[in-house]
Amino acid sequence: MRTILFLCFALLLSCSGLKKYTVEENVPFNEEAVQVIFDDEISKYGLQNGEKILDLGSFTGKFSAIIFRNYPQTKFTLVDVYNYKKLLFNYSFERNDSTYNFRKNRRFVKSRLTKIPLKSNTFDKILCRRTYHEFRPFNKALMLAEMKRLLKEDGELIIVDVIPNYLGHTDAGCKSLYLEANTIMHEVKRQGFTFVKEDSTTYKRTDSTDYNLSILKFKKQ
Repeated sequence: MRTILFLCFALLLSCSGLKKYTVEENVPFNEEAVQVIFDDEISKYGLQNGEKILDLGSFTGKFSAIIFRNYPQTKFTLVDVYNYKKLLFNYSFERNDSTYNFRKNRRFVKSRLTKIPLKSNTFDKILCRRTYHEFRPFNKALMLAEMKRLLKEDGELIIVDVIPNYLGHTDAGCKSLYLEANTIMHEVKRQGFTFVKEDSTTYKRTDSTDYNLSILKFKKQ
């Protein structure tokens, strides 16, 4: 039955004239092109092959699958609240697994981000990519406490988010305000993390709308 549903969904996409898209909106589904677009950003994370990475707010894990191509011994845990249409969500998971042979190196955990059912001191890195600005202000302290609990003693938190172009710049999808890097640094340090490094990269889209991304790295105190 599930196979029939996937075939129907694929047929709907082809009949509608829609292109296939990757992890980012408006980026055509071409593996080599996608890899080139994101390699510069990923190279600034300081990852090591074989690490355990928690992708927090992962959606379908497409970006982790892209990382996996360069770090094939790395184990990924994807965490999201799973508030998406199940057919589309499962279709995307299947596509990631078949395209990148990702299934053996990933697991998905549906969870609230304030109380994640995983063991403490587990992960070498926690990646929070383009999701920090979506966190509700009254939940941030709890979320950061969970990140600190899940990281190994020498683990790192990596927050990647859009640098606002102007005061009041909001995410068109969730309508949340993008935050200045200094604001993020202040909030994270206040919850017991030590700031390590700031870097940046440009996130390019095919619709000529480019965003500057801030890459912030923190360690547990």
